[in-house]
Amino acid sequence: MRSYSLILVGVLPALLAACSSDPTLIGDPDLSGGKADNLSASDIRSLGTIGYGNTQLFDYTSPPKYSAIEITGAQGDQFQLDLNTIDEQDAATAWLLDPNMSLIKPSSSKRTGNPLMQQYALPEAGTYLLAFAEVFGKPATVRLSVSALVCGAVATCADDQQWSAQSCSCLAKPPVRKACTIDLDCDVPTGFCCHLDDSCHTNPAVKFDPCLP
Repeated sequence: MRSYSLILVGVLPALLAACSSDPTLIGDPDLSGGKADNLSASDIRSLGTIGYGNTQLFDYTSPPKYSAIEITGAQGDQFQLDLNTIDEQDAATAWLLDPNMSLIKPSSSKRTGNPLMQQYALPEAGTYLLAFAEVFGKPATVRLSVSALVCGAVATCADDQQWSAQSCSCLAKPPVRKACTIDLDCDVPTGFCCHLDDSCHTNPAVKFDPCLP
C-alpha cells in the first residue's frame, strides 16, 4: 500500500465557500488563503488500480481523510466516473489528481441521493489518481465505475489482439469458431454444439448458454 504527498492547486473559491457552510462536510483538500498546502502523506490511502470499462467495490474508512485509486491513460482520453455508496444513507465525492499531484477538477460534492457522475479529459499521458471520500468521513462501501468515452490514441495491436474502444487498449481476439450446420459437425462429446449462427459453441449446462434448448 503506497502513500502520497499531495500538492493541490486551482480550487475554485466558490466551491470552498459552499463547503464552509457545513464544517462537518469533507470538501476539497485543504487550502489556506487560496495558496496550495502540502497535505501529509497520512492524509491519503492508495487502494490499487482501475482500468476503463471496470467496476470495483472499495471500503472507505477515515482516517486517513482521502482514499485513492490509480488510473492510467493517454493524452486526450475522456472518461466518465460513476461513484455511489452501497448504503443509500451514505454519500461519496471525488477528485482527479494529475501525475504531479495537482488537482485537475474540483469535487462535485453530494449528500445522500443520486450517484455522483463526473466526466474527465486527460491533458497528457500518465498515471492519475482518483481520490474519493464519504462526505462526512463515515465508513462506507463505495462502488466505482470508469467508462471510456473517447480514446486519445489508438494503438497497433498484435495479430492475436484487437483494439477495444471500451477499454482504450488491445485485448485478446475472441476464438475463431468452427462452421457447422448440425451438432455432429462440432466436437459433441467434449461439450460443443451448433448454434443458430452456424458456428460451434461450448454447451455447458449453465443458464444463458446459446445452445441450450
